[in-house]
Amino acid sequence: MSALVSFTTWAQRQDLLATNPARRLERRKSARRGDRALPAARLDKLFTDPAHALRERVLWRLLYDTAARAEEILTLNIEDLDLEFRRARVISKGGAIEYGPELL
Repeated sequence: MSALVSFTTWAQRQDLLATNPARRLERRKSARRGDRALPAARLDKLFTDPAHALRERVLWRLLYDTAARAEEILTLNIEDLDLEFRRARVISKGGAIEYGPELL
């Protein structure tokens, strides 16, 4: 909407439009849905439902529990795991090596 109004205003200043057709447009109010977090029961079902492959359930759980980026989790290799401290070495944006909190 903003881009359209800006463009038509610019076009009017450049004498490309006689009138601004966007002047009658009204912005719609965005619908607020409140809290969009999934209920704990639904998350638990998602993480334990055997209808989904174990690989996907582990991925979802790691993403949820660690708030890590998907790329960080998907690029983990077995040698990146630190079983003693229950964490994993991850390559973050920019190539920095970090240790994820309680990944395992």
